[in-house]
Amino acid sequence: MNFIDFHKLEIQRLLSVWRALGPPLRPSPEDVEAFSQNWKAGEGLRVLILGVTPELVDLAVRKKSSRVIAMDCSRPAFTAMRIFGRENWDRVEALPNEWQIFLPDLEGTLDMVLGDGSLTMLAFPAEWEQILKNTHRYLGPGGRMILRLPFQPEEPFNLEMYMKETFSRFDHECAGAGDDQRLKLFRNLISEMRIAFGVASAGRNGVVDLNRRAEFVRRFHTEFAARYGHWKEWETVRIGMPPESEVRYSGKTGKAVPSWPAAVGLFERHGFAVAGVKESGIRPAPGAMRFFIAERI
Repeated sequence: MNFIDFHKLEIQRLLSVWRALGPPLRPSPEDVEAFSQNWKAGEGLRVLILGVTPELVDLAVRKKSSRVIAMDCSRPAFTAMRIFGRENWDRVEALPNEWQIFLPDLEGTLDMVLGDGSLTMLAFPAEWEQILKNTHRYLGPGGRMILRLPFQPEEPFNLEMYMKETFSRFDHECAGAGDDQRLKLFRNLISEMRIAFGVASAGRNGVVDLNRRAEFVRRFHTEFAARYGHWKEWETVRIGMPPESEVRYSGKTGKAVPSWPAAVGLFERHGFAVAGVKESGIRPAPGAMRFFIAERI
């Protein structure tokens, strides 16, 4: 049995989840353009992507990078995400590895490290520190790191008010929408809610309370199904919001939504200078999604 046949169910699951999601969880065209605009100057750069975000892999290929590495602990993820790629991935290196594990062969060999939501899946600050230590060793002097991550908004985030306003906006936008547009709205709402639950369940130390997040997810499945379960789009997108049990017990969910000052301090202590910051949209709240551009000192 070959690799694809052996992992067929997991590959299909990953494809279904990715198809159920949209911005702001996935990068929008405007987000991809922001990555492009902050690209490090130079030709034939060597690029490491934390994860297998197809939009970022495609961008690195379009930039004519001399080396493109997609590092992820899941080998099936590379096979699944390649299906969404629009560029030729033949020269893209799939590197199965936990980001926290340092690879000596990469030391001093990279010019850029990219990530979309990557560090969110790791505990703050301990696991972030390990990633920064590794990245600092992978990059040469002046190397650049561009991440798009959720952070605590500058203003207090009220989940109850947010959900009430969001459902109202969603109902208004769906009224009279065609099938394709309504599916897009469903995907974007699921994605937005996932970020909102992370923001609302994180403490002042940036650590997400998984039990609290799981309760938000349980409530979402109950309320959303009651309101929109009769729409065919719900069956397509519901897989995009993980079940309560997965959030509570599996550990395969976002674990960190730190404040911006806490993240900046962590990067600076590990040999990076913050070169820029840019908001990524205003949903679920202004400042909740930001680009973090840092350069290795």
